[in-house]
Amino acid sequence: MEQKEEDLAQIESLTLSHYQHNAESFWLGTKDHDVTQNYAAFLAPLPKDKALDILDLGCGPGRDVHYFKSLGHRPVGLDV
Repeated sequence: MEQKEEDLAQIESLTLSHYQHNAESFWLGTKDHDVTQNYAAFLAPLPKDKALDILDLGCGPGRDVHYFKSLGHRPVGLDV
């Protein structure tokens, strides 16, 4: 069990290091993407007259969380 914990700690460390070194370039490379068609497709089958609880797994810098919040929804973003 101890080896597994060490392996997971190493994976976590490598992942966080990668994110820390690449976060700004990722944001700069994706912040201007037009994803309105994705939002429309996601929201289309959902109720239009009430605030929704939305879970965004892998939210990255939080662009989509910000958008859904601006519509009055209650999004939660989770990322590693």
